[in-house]
Amino acid sequence: MLSRQLCSNPHCKRTSPGDGPTCRWHVRNYGSDKEPKHVTLCNACKINFDQGKYCPFCVQIYREKDPDSFDGKEWVGCDNRTCRRWVHVDCEVSAGNKVDSTAFYLCPSCREEFNQKLKGPLSLKSSSSRRPLHVDLSKLETSSLKRYSRVYNLREVASSCKEELIPAVAQHFAAQVVEENETLLSFEFFLKKQHLQAPQYPSIR
Repeated sequence: MLSRQLCSNPHCKRTSPGDGPTCRWHVRNYGSDKEPKHVTLCNACKINFDQGKYCPFCVQIYREKDPDSFDGKEWVGCDNRTCRRWVHVDCEVSAGNKVDSTAFYLCPSCREEFNQKLKGPLSLKSSSSRRPLHVDLSKLETSSLKRYSRVYNLREVASSCKEELIPAVAQHFAAQVVEENETLLSFEFFLKKQHLQAPQYPSIR
């Protein structure tokens, strides 16, 4: 006995590809060429899939009106205006990524595209670097040094006098590793967010 074909979209599960005579089942690969992962979709879900309307992690297909609550999970939308894909927050977190729905967000595809740009003429020799300290901490107020010590929990500073705070802060500051790609990516997010939030004034001709 042959089992019925079902659409791979768990929120569809159609047993026929569609109502029209030309409708058929469609197989799509959401993996890579080296590691293909296939889904079989009905005609309607195939259209949404081809438009990139699915979570890139779990391949949950959605329609434009769906992402907010149709499957009871939290979604976050890509802020790249040429993409606008929605992604499950839980899927991003499970992949080890932090998601702040109030901050500028790029989906995995847009992040990868941005990282590819970093590998171009402006690429960095290393994704992280540790540089010698070129900051004169003696110019900082004692209150600022205390705040730094408090934020980074510098337990070795027993005194609150400036003479003892400076070497402890300098040692900690110089030991920090700068993730340059991550810093550039965050800066790019910030600039785009500022652009999106800037008031749009009509041009005067």
